[in-house]
Amino acid sequence: MQPELNLITVPNLKETEKVLIWSIREWIISIMRAKDPRPEIIKCFSKLLIQEAVIPFDKMMRIIGYNCCVPIDVRCHCSNLLGRAEIDLLCLISIIQNKLKVDLKKIIKISNKDYHIEMINQSNKLVESLNRSKISIPVRNEFLNKYHTNTYKINNNVIFYDFKNKLQRKCT
Repeated sequence: MQPELNLITVPNLKETEKVLIWSIREWIISIMRAKDPRPEIIKCFSKLLIQEAVIPFDKMMRIIGYNCCVPIDVRCHCSNLLGRAEIDLLCLISIIQNKLKVDLKKIIKISNKDYHIEMINQSNKLVESLNRSKISIPVRNEFLNKYHTNTYKINNNVIFYDFKNKLQRKCT
């Protein structure tokens, strides 16, 4: 049985959420190919009149990429499932945009306090751009409930590969 979080798939998201998911995935793919992700994201954000949001988005993603202390789970463009990091980022943006009282350290886990504060600052700038264009990311209780529990259920068919120690671990 799959966790409740995986019941929401990309086709079930609102268009604004899909743009954010596409941007996250495009950023990751570009970085993996040693390309600058900003030109493609600028093209997409320009259509929504939020091209100024590319810089804070890029900085936010770089901070997460370099300083996150848990595995980053982002899926490829063709996947209908949402990765854990994608859910975290959707949640972070919706929490900031809707001014909810949630401990943001539970959402994006960055061990260095300075980097965490900078990541929140960049997220706020992204939200300001979204707000100016009247683009809203809805609050999803299915995602928020994850942060109110101490444990997070992971599918038992997910395998993490530890490149440093060259080990394969099956999550249970």
